[in-house]
Amino acid sequence: MARVTVLVAAAAAAAAAVATSALGATLQEATDTGVAFLADRCAAQQPLLVALADAVGSGDAAAARAAYVASRPPYEEIEVLATNEALGTLDARIDARPYAFDGGEDDPEWAGFHRVERDLYRDGNLTAAAASTAALRIAVDELCVALTNNTAGVTPTESLDGQVALAFEVAAKKVSSEEETWSDASLLIFKHNYRGIWGLFTPFKEAGLAPATAAEVDSAYEALLAAYAAVDPAGVAAAAVPARPYSAVTVAERAALMNATYVFAASLRDARDALLSEESPTPAPASSRMEGVSTPAVVRDEAYADETAAGVAAFAAQCQEQQRVLVPLRTALAAGDMSGARAAYAAGRGPYEQIETLAAAFEEEDTAIDARPDAFEYGELDPEWGGIHAVERALYRDEDVPAALAALDGVDAAVASLCTKLENDLSLFSATTTWEGMLALSLEVPAKKISSEEETWSDLSLMIFRENAKGIRALYAPFAPRLSAPVRGAVNASLDAIQALWGTLDAGNDWDTGVNFRAFANTTIAERGSIHTAFMTLHRSLQRGAAEVIVAATPKPSPGASPAASPTGAPATSPTATPVPADDGGTCFPSSATVELEGGATVAMADLSIGDRIRTAGGSFSPVYIFSHADPSVVAEFVQLTTASGHTLRATSSHYLPVGGGLVAAGSVTVGTWLTLAGGRTSPVTAVATVVATGLYNPHTLDGSLLLVDGVATSTYTTSVSPGVAAALLAPLRAAYAVVGWSTEALSGGSPLWRLLPHGRAVVGVEEL
Repeated sequence: MARVTVLVAAAAAAAAAVATSALGATLQEATDTGVAFLADRCAAQQPLLVALADAVGSGDAAAARAAYVASRPPYEEIEVLATNEALGTLDARIDARPYAFDGGEDDPEWAGFHRVERDLYRDGNLTAAAASTAALRIAVDELCVALTNNTAGVTPTESLDGQVALAFEVAAKKVSSEEETWSDASLLIFKHNYRGIWGLFTPFKEAGLAPATAAEVDSAYEALLAAYAAVDPAGVAAAAVPARPYSAVTVAERAALMNATYVFAASLRDARDALLSEESPTPAPASSRMEGVSTPAVVRDEAYADETAAGVAAFAAQCQEQQRVLVPLRTALAAGDMSGARAAYAAGRGPYEQIETLAAAFEEEDTAIDARPDAFEYGELDPEWGGIHAVERALYRDEDVPAALAALDGVDAAVASLCTKLENDLSLFSATTTWEGMLALSLEVPAKKISSEEETWSDLSLMIFRENAKGIRALYAPFAPRLSAPVRGAVNASLDAIQALWGTLDAGNDWDTGVNFRAFANTTIAERGSIHTAFMTLHRSLQRGAAEVIVAATPKPSPGASPAASPTGAPATSPTATPVPADDGGTCFPSSATVELEGGATVAMADLSIGDRIRTAGGSFSPVYIFSHADPSVVAEFVQLTTASGHTLRATSSHYLPVGGGLVAAGSVTVGTWLTLAGGRTSPVTAVATVVATGLYNPHTLDGSLLLVDGVATSTYTTSVSPGVAAALLAPLRAAYAVVGWSTEALSGGSPLWRLLPHGRAVVGVEEL
């Protein structure tokens, strides 16, 4: 009997193994079918982008905007696989928002649909839109190759996880964040996200999914379509675009659509877990981990210890104010006074939005106080989500007093913990982290908050931005006297400009204490653009300040440390605190810029030596016989140019680049300018930014050819010296090197000799070369 039992058990195990194998194959077949659907959508995307490029090229702004809207649906269906590792970088190139990049809109890596949208709707810049569209088409072409025959190798787990992730993202983030900020076409995005999810999910219904679970998803999807149709009746048809701008959708309508999306997302999660026979990942706890956990101490920058402490003290006082202003909110809620509670909420939001500047030093409290639902895997359904935005939702969207009180309990506890840290633990803060916080928040406002309706349900976003600016000023003020006059003037002017702008945007509402805020939903595209410009100007001025403070605060090498050697053999010195302005004659490339040596190796400028043979733009190799600059110590401003081909060049603004048969200074290059690459290929510039980097190098080759620096053709000439004069000056040195292999350091190290020569122009025609 025992033997029979063993045999039966073995047969059962074998049958189970076969069934599991068959199910696995079926799941992969379902995955491949879904990917094939997306490959067809990608094929449909390509001609739409051709039409967009043609419309942009025609110079007809209205036609270009219509073509943009028409081009959006396919990728919003394909986005369901954005989390797939093989497609991850492509999603960033196609559909990322500015806040996904360290530099926001200034970041050379930012590209895709949202860049085209900004160019067309906010800036009305068809030239920039042409370059952005060109880069977008390249990325989409690559995507189509990856999707065809599932070349990307998407697995069932990746497919199902992508469906769940996108459904929760729409519910937790997109519905409340105006996905298409400038075009106001967000409903179009949601609709095609839903269709993409459904197209990927449907094949799985035949891959072993229990009928009851499949019916649950079907029912949730039908309810979602009904909710969408109620919001956008004209746009629900397959061939239609939304007849209604998203800005006109009411709070109640958004809430209904959001709730239906959450139900759909949860049903997909159940189906995924059933198909994969495993529990879904548990999100890491947020606010519940706060007690007993402190942020690791940072190294304090003693050079600015007093300034840092002064800023933290100002925030400690703001934290006490935050505790005080939350009391009237609780009182009104306890009395059931919804109108009074909303007024108290508006009056109580300011202090933390200033303190938020240092949020990186107290991430646990920041999460518990101010996290949005999209910071959690399951959005509002996640049990760990709470904080002030949960209070906002309960007050303005749901009118749920018990929920508001429960959320406020968590806020009170987190604020109390925060006040203790601000008052008693200076080890959490330093000059470096203070400036990093100011830089991060000054960028987050224009790159994210303006386009995401920070206060979705209360419509108080203008208050948030105002208080963020005041928080930055409070931290900056103690440092101001120790900054150089030009930098101090730039930061002060940018902060004053924001305050003056609020006098126009929110007239009649006092900058310091006013609480009668204008609804952010009523601001125009032009007004939002002005907010963006003001905060980006602040961010750029703060970058200059950070270059002074952070470099000065960086611990010096120990006395026994050996200094690095420069290419000329001189020891490197500590970087200067103040960046050299891009137009001051420092006409070179940073230390990290690269060239190719004969033999194929790529080296940085800092490692290049006289006599090294480097590739020129013509494809040949020529020896370096002199550096007109070779200074590893200086910190300088550079123009950063990014092309649709993915190349990034950093050069000082006065450095000439070959453009259209002539030479154009890097500082005069604009988005849409075509630069020359290796082999004579060309590619349009898609982004222009100003960055700070270390080192100034300008090598000259014996044959005088154009160089290839970071893969982009550049001249060795600059506007500091006219090309004809520079060529004549260097002729004897070239001859000496060519005859006896002799070189000179007369210009190396950044000689002031350039100052004695006539200055060139920003553009030099081919006949003048």
